[in-house]
Amino acid sequence: MKNRLYVLFGLVLVSCASMKVGKVQVTSVPSGAEVLSFYGKSLGVTPLTLTAEMILGATYGNKIFLLLQTPGFMEREVIFDLHGEDTIEVNLTQLDAKYFTERFMSDFSQKGNEMARELLRIHGMVITRNFDDAEKNLELFQQTYPAIAAAYVLSADVYAARGDLVRAQAYLNRAYSIDKDDPVVLMMIERVKQRSNR
Repeated sequence: MKNRLYVLFGLVLVSCASMKVGKVQVTSVPSGAEVLSFYGKSLGVTPLTLTAEMILGATYGNKIFLLLQTPGFMEREVIFDLHGEDTIEVNLTQLDAKYFTERFMSDFSQKGNEMARELLRIHGMVITRNFDDAEKNLELFQQTYPAIAAAYVLSADVYAARGDLVRAQAYLNRAYSIDKDDPVVLMMIERVKQRSNR
């Protein structure tokens, strides 16, 4: 049975009753995107056929976690169960001024979605590696919205990119205390742990 999963935006989760190690083909637009496992190990670049060993190495909690990234495009996280033969097609979104101002900003009303809009703006800073501004804005955001796990994950991203894994872990612990079921939080905790053990 072939399961075809199209990832158009953000995080996609497909559920089924049980996991079977089969064959997974991963493609992306544009091609040449790096595919990382749950533990942060590079598996290759798209188009890529995952071996059984790769699949097992990308498994956590009976689910497969993959991260696709390429310079100049928004990274994509994919979480899914295996169905025997799977084809994953991922459209990566280019990061530019138009993306942030038109694709996101206009989608949120000024009052009801101020928090989400600000978090997306800061996320853009992290993705484009503008870490100093991201750190300052995250501190202000966390003071205003202290119970948003995603904000602490972004702080962990900043410190992990700078090589400060101790502070990254501290922010992830805070995110985990807010939302213990967030798969992105769980994935980041494991990734930082793996880097710390190297």
